[in-house]
Formats: sequence, C-alpha cells, structure tokens
Amino acid sequence: MDDGNEEPTTGASPLPPADRPWQHPSEAGRAKADDTDRRRGGHLSLLLVLAAVGLLAVGIAIGRADRGQTATAAPSEVIGPTVATIAFSSGGQTQMATGVAVDRRGHVLVRASLLEGARQLRAACTGQRPAAATIVAVDQVDDVALVRMSGASCRTVPTAAQPKVGAEVMAVRADDDGSRLMWRNGNVRSTGQDLTRDDGVVTEVFQTDAPGIGQRGDGVVFTSDGQFVGIVAAAPDDGRVAVLTAPNLVRTAVVLSRGRTVDHPWIGITGHDVAYGESATGRQLGATVTAVTVDGPADSAGVLPGDVVVAVDGSVVTSMTQLARTVHRAQVGQELEVQVERAGTPLTVVLTVRSQPSS
Repeated sequence: MDDGNEEPTTGASPLPPADRPWQHPSEAGRAKADDTDRRRGGHLSLLLVLAAVGLLAVGIAIGRADRGQTATAAPSEVIGPTVATIAFSSGGQTQMATGVAVDRRGHVLVRASLLEGARQLRAACTGQRPAAATIVAVDQVDDVALVRMSGASCRTVPTAAQPKVGAEVMAVRADDDGSRLMWRNGNVRSTGQDLTRDDGVVTEVFQTDAPGIGQRGDGVVFTSDGQFVGIVAAAPDDGRVAVLTAPNLVRTAVVLSRGRTVDHPWIGITGHDVAYGESATGRQLGATVTAVTVDGPADSAGVLPGDVVVAVDGSVVTSMTQLARTVHRAQVGQELEVQVERAGTPLTVVLTVRSQPSS
C-alpha cells in the first residue's frame, strides 16, 4: 500500500521474480534490453582483453627487433665458430695454437712459429669435434702457416681494414688445454708499425694493449663487432701486442692455398744501426752492412760487408730498421739506387729487388 511517505525511485524498475507465472509486456522489453546490454558488455570486455594481448605481443616483437639492431651478440656466438683451436704433439707434449678460418674449404691461418716441430695435428672450431689437420704451406717471412682441417669447415667472418688508433679490439686464444677460448679486450695504440726480426725481415703490424695473450704470443684479433683484423705476432714485455694486419694475411692465405709462394721484396743484406767508429767520416746515422747473400741483389750490385748505407733513391737512411722498411715497401723487380759510404768514400750502386727465396 502506498501511504504517500516513500520517495519515488530513480532509474529502471526492478524485474519481477523469475518464478512469477506472468510478465507484463513492458517488463519483457526491459529484460531483453538488459540482456542485450550484458551481452554487449561481455563482448566489449573480450575485445579489450584481446587488444591488450595483441599490443603486448607487438611490444615484445618490437623490443626484440630493437635489441637485435642495437645490441651486439655474445662474442662466443659471433666469433667463436670462426676461431680454430689446434692441438698438436711437440717435444712429447700436447701444445695448443689458435687460428682463424679464411675460407669454407677448411683452411685456417695460424702463426707458423707456434707449430714448429708439430706432429699429429687435430683442429676444431666451436661446436665441432676435433678432426685431423695438416700444414699445407708456410710463409716464413710473415710467420704464418696455412692449416687444412679434414672435418667440417669453420665459419668465416668479414675482414676489416687496419683499425684506427683508439678502436676497441678483442684478442682471442685457446687456453693451455684447449678446453675453452679466452677473450681479452683492449684498444689499438698505434698503427702503421713495422716489426723487424733478428734476420732483418720486416712485417707490417699494429699494436694493441689487449692483455692476457701469454708469453707464447698466440691469438686472433677482432673488432668489437666481430670483424677479423689480425693475428698476434709478438707479445713483448712492454705490454703492447704486435698484430699482423688481416688484409696482408688474407692475401698471403690466398696465394698459399693456390700452391704458390708469396713474393716478399728482398735485397740480400743484413746489418745493424751504424755504431761509433764504423764510419770513416764519423757518420752517426745509417745502416752498417754485416753480411751479403751470395748472388743476391746487393751482391750482384757490388755491395760489400762494412759498407754504410746512407740513402736509397735519395731518401736518407737513418737506421737498419728504416732500410728494411724501405725494401719491404718496394716492388719485386723494382730498381733502387743505393748510396753507400765505403772507407769514407761515397758510392752509388743500382740493384734490382727480388723475391725473398724460401729457406
């Protein structure tokens, strides 16, 4: 009963109980409308959930793509399959050397002096089983050997030009038992350097401070993004590692793989920096010749032991290293005018640069 004291309600009137046997037509309309609203609400919720899942998936994909563009893969994934660990017997002991793949035919380049007296070679790259390997050829001037693996070939990487001073590099080598690769980061400290060995041979190198190479001077060097830049040539006590440049090494590898020898400019003399009293005129700069190879270019031109080389093609020679560098940068077959001082008398001889004979 309406006693006039109740406040009127706002909005839709409540639906009748479901068990009521009859229903007013207007009430049936409201039930249908509310049911439709509930269905629409459910559909909207489902659509929102699906949209959220889709956006999340797109976000993950974009994130992965972005990381793929900006992040560098782990060195072991990029570089590891290109680095060969070579185990061999020498002096009754198992030794290790580290090389780098130079083609897809199983050829690996490694420092030759590390393999001196090597027998029963076995080699493998990351993820491979060790397989028998053989030394195909050796270039003694650059001190590199071409080794061929009989198993699966390693993956190759791009070769970079000589890196700039300050560039980040990574030196990689096998540990002493060959169970893993050791990674050492460093920076390029100098470029365009020449490494002069005791026999007067000069090779082009750059220097890095990547530590942990070890006294054996073994290792392969890469840029921070995984490009091959060189092979360790020497690790002197001053902490700077001399690295043979990759472009020269690749050219050498191509020649050796074709069964040919590499042409290295040579004039057939050895010597040292001029010492006090060796020059009759008191000269303090120059290169004193100590030995001349019989029938070599210098011998054929008339150079004698005791001569002091003072200039080549008009350029002053200040040391034996500079003379060796000048010859190293000449071309096989090129004629050089060499100015020498003999017992105080200046002389000029003309010699023809030849390819250094294999020893």
